Parts: sequence; C-alpha cells; structure tokens
Amino acid sequence: MKEDLEELFTQEEEKPLKKFLKKGWIIGFVLALGIYVYFLFYGDNSIMVYSKLVKEKRQIENQVLSLQNENVELQKVIFELRGLEPNLEEKK
Repeated sequence: MKEDLEELFTQEEEKPLKKFLKKGWIIGFVLALGIYVYFLFYGDNSIMVYSKLVKEKRQIENQVLSLQNENVELQKVIFELRGLEPNLEEKK
C-alpha cells in the first residue's frame, strides 16, 4: 500500500514535467519553422531574391539580343561604306 502511494505521487510529479517538455518541443518546433519560412522568403538566398534575379536575367538576355541585332545592322552599314556587299546570312 505504501509503495502504491509513493508510485502515485511520483507519477503525478512526472506528468506536469512531461506536458511541459512536450509543449516546449512543440513551441520550439513552431518557432524554428517560422524562422525557416521567414528566411525562405526574405533571406539572402530567398525566393524573392531568386525571382528578382530571374527577372533581371530575362532583361539582360533581351538586351543582349537587341544589341546583337543592332551590331548586325551596324556591320551592314560599315560594309556598305567600305564598298563591300553586306553578308546576307545574319549571325544568330
């Protein structure tokens, strides 16, 4: 009987501690997940930065194509000024 009472008291003491630890782990996990999501969207290597770089890459590629076309036209003008026939096959 005495052992049963001791066992009952020790079980009651462990339960609040276990509940606290479970809550602590859950709270810690939620905080860590929140921090991870924050850095995923707003950090140095975030989705926002990635999308900005993709947009910038497209703009630069368009600018390169535009400059290549302009270069072809200027080369034709140079050939005409020198008295040579322009190359009919444009560089692509």
